[in-house]
Amino acid sequence: MGQEQSTGVNSLQQSQQRCRPCGEWGNKDYNTVKVDAAALWPVTDKENVSHPNGQVHEKGKAESPRVSFSEEELEKQRAQEEARRAEEVRREMERRVREEQERQQGELRRREAERRQLQIEQAAKEREEQLQKVQEMRRQAELERQHQEQERLEQIRLQEEARLRKIKDMEDQKNVRAYLQTNGFKGVNDLVRKKFTKTTPLHTAVGQNDVEMVKLLLAAGANPRMFNGKNETAMKLAVKLNNKDSHAAVIQVLTTHGK
Repeated sequence: MGQEQSTGVNSLQQSQQRCRPCGEWGNKDYNTVKVDAAALWPVTDKENVSHPNGQVHEKGKAESPRVSFSEEELEKQRAQEEARRAEEVRREMERRVREEQERQQGELRRREAERRQLQIEQAAKEREEQLQKVQEMRRQAELERQHQEQERLEQIRLQEEARLRKIKDMEDQKNVRAYLQTNGFKGVNDLVRKKFTKTTPLHTAVGQNDVEMVKLLLAAGANPRMFNGKNETAMKLAVKLNNKDSHAAVIQVLTTHGK
């Protein structure tokens, strides 16, 4: 047993001799920590001693070797961890980029929808304005047509009145001529002796209380200011003969003509 302990001590001393100073830590030839499992393994029972490589010496028992990590492995793990974190960051950035793209696309769709809605509203407004213009033009055209129709009808009425007035004038002239001839006058202002005094056609019509003939004679140019043989105007004669308003209509005609 003393021999085995001596062997373990010698191995430990050899391991210590192989250890380099800390100043050589940066040397690539000495940057790996190597552990001698046989030197550090406690020797308590020669029957249970197992070799560091995991071989069984006694009673079929085996122990797992101690795990050692080199600086390269640690660096590899750190690199893997950094790669994992970088991947997570990348995925997060991709997610945010997708969300931002979706937000921007949604905003573009919203703006496009608003633009189309404005176009639709503008088109509807323009159609309404155009319709109002067309209706106003039609209304103006209808007013103009009605105005022209009224003027046409008025012209026809005036023409018809002129025609009727012409016919009436012709008839009135015919009636006046017949009246003058019947009563012995040659003109509407002719002064002729009748019985005991001189008279005019107008004085004669007033004496006869013939309202229509008084109108016709005045229209034909009879002078209401002429005097008869008794120095009377047609009005003075009508007033003298006006017994109980018998000549009121004749007086009214003479009064109206005088104005």
